[in-house]
Amino acid sequence: AEEHTGTAIPVFGQGPGAEALRGLIDQADVFAILKAALGL
Repeated sequence: AEEHTGTAIPVFGQGPGAEALRGLIDQADVFAILKAALGL
């Protein structure tokens, strides 16, 4: 798809910052969460 939507998707993580990746998250927010976890 060529557009980003706010569709909630199931996301789970492990390691530093994983607490932000639990349950249903808007897919448009995943990039910002991963960027913050990496300190970028």
